Amino acid sequence: MKPLKIFCLFTLLCVNVAVTVNAADNCDNFDPEPAHFKALYNDSKQLGKAICDSLGKTMDLDLLVGQYVEFANKIDKAVEENFKNSDYYNDLKIQIAHFKSLAGNEVDKGNLPTFKVAPSLSDLDGKILYFGFEARGWDTRGDVDKTSDKCTQVPSCEALLESFAVAINQYKEPYVRLSADATTKKIIVLRKAWDSYFENARSQTLWDALLTTKMEEDYLTQDKLVGPMQRQWFLVHPSVVIENVSDSVIGQETLQGLAVEWVGVNWWDKETSPIGIPFGVSLASIYSSRPNVDDAGHGVMMTFNNALSIGWADHGGDDGYYVSFDFLSLLTEKKERWKDYKKEIKELEFE
Repeated sequence: MKPLKIFCLFTLLCVNVAVTVNAADNCDNFDPEPAHFKALYNDSKQLGKAICDSLGKTMDLDLLVGQYVEFANKIDKAVEENFKNSDYYNDLKIQIAHFKSLAGNEVDKGNLPTFKVAPSLSDLDGKILYFGFEARGWDTRGDVDKTSDKCTQVPSCEALLESFAVAINQYKEPYVRLSADATTKKIIVLRKAWDSYFENARSQTLWDALLTTKMEEDYLTQDKLVGPMQRQWFLVHPSVVIENVSDSVIGQETLQGLAVEWVGVNWWDKETSPIGIPFGVSLASIYSSRPNVDDAGHGVMMTFNNALSIGWADHGGDDGYYVSFDFLSLLTEKKERWKDYKKEIKELEFE
């Protein structure tokens, strides 16, 4: 299911947050009563309210499955009573048999079939009407010539099938609408979370983004909606620093240098940082040219508030202390980094 995870992560740009939804105010949202199959319509509404009420709650799943199976049997009975003499009766029975088999397994809220009625797109005369359940892994449809003698009687085949569809589909209607509303609310919150990440976290190069994606693979590819990872990772990350080596020649103690973080980690958000403020630490080297001091120094760099970095480097026995600001943020558009994450995570699905 990794492609689904990737789609959720990068198309929606969202995180796994709790969204409070008052189901009691939203589980009575049904389509208007159809002209036919009114009893089935009411049965469908009862199941629809039960499924909708289960959103975000601990329910008696056996009871819910029992209602689902009972409703499937009522659909079967409605077919027997109203379509027995139709030319498309057998096709309808095949559809209902599939629905009953799904109902007998579980209430899979991610795969609640919709009964659809639609004209054939390949029929230029508009005579053929397709009908059937749309569900994952099911592409069998029935069809009927709506201009046949039996179908032009009142009520017509088209009118009956369309009413039949409305009556059936109420079992999923409020849940679909409620979950869509909840998803919309999540997306609003999650977009803000990602915006906060790209705005406030440390700037990253392509290599940093690739390493972050790899190190946070378990988090980013969960089977749920997730958002900004708590940590950023850095690999061969360059920065310009101002370093002081007090043992250097007088007048050469404080110079500009180039630092490279070979590998590092940064907790970009204060809420998840181990010290209560954004904090990062890296193994780093610095390169600067001074008389009587090794050009290369190796040590540790620490970053605070995603911007200010301070570090220590050993230049062959001479201590150097340096400071740096996130100048890279002035040269790059942080939101471009999500493209790097997206590209790398897509590769994970093939591993």
